[in-house]
Amino acid sequence: MGTWGLDTFKLYLKFRNANRTDLENVGGVNLYETATNAAYLALTTKKQIFQVRLNLRFPELETTDATTGTNTVDGTSTIAVAPTAIQIIDVYDATNNVSLDWMPLKRYLDYTDRYDTGAEGKPNEWTRSGGYIYLHPTPDATYKMYQYFRKRPTLLTGTTATVIGPEWDESILEYATYKLLMWNHEYEKAKFVKEEVIDMIVGILGMYEAEETSRKEHIRPAAGLRDPGRR
Repeated sequence: MGTWGLDTFKLYLKFRNANRTDLENVGGVNLYETATNAAYLALTTKKQIFQVRLNLRFPELETTDATTGTNTVDGTSTIAVAPTAIQIIDVYDATNNVSLDWMPLKRYLDYTDRYDTGAEGKPNEWTRSGGYIYLHPTPDATYKMYQYFRKRPTLLTGTTATVIGPEWDESILEYATYKLLMWNHEYEKAKFVKEEVIDMIVGILGMYEAEETSRKEHIRPAAGLRDPGRR
């Protein structure tokens, strides 16, 4: 969990913008708040910011709808994607205690029996398109399906901090600063802030990569124990 709440982000962001008060109410919208949440969402939901590929898991954002699940309907091939999901990781059939296999959408579309009521059965494959998960075979009864997914984080309010690590607080602030400058058409200033954002993100990613490398080195077998044919 982060250290700064939205109130702190807004305070620092206002300072970064020469304590401008006009940005606190633009048509009833606080742009300091809007920019902070826009930066937070971009960092946690995008695969790339500027030219930096993130490829971050953020396990804090992985969850399941196991408390409710979704019941399939006999003869209906789809279930709705969980409301806050941005990436489906797994679909689990709780009725039959089995995880379904993911399939490419093209394979699902190639199935000629997906509308054949005589070919219904227990689903064993899934794919996603838009707001729906498509099951195959089409369910022949009611099955309880659980989704394991990466969710969109809740917008920050009040003193609420981010759900990701505190190492990202400054990056979010800097990225929010960049967004405000762009919204105000201050492009030259935005260029310099953009470079700072990139440097901060790359620095954190480098720390993560070093940790992963260190872990691999730690568990690597001693030289005398390695297969001489594999180095």
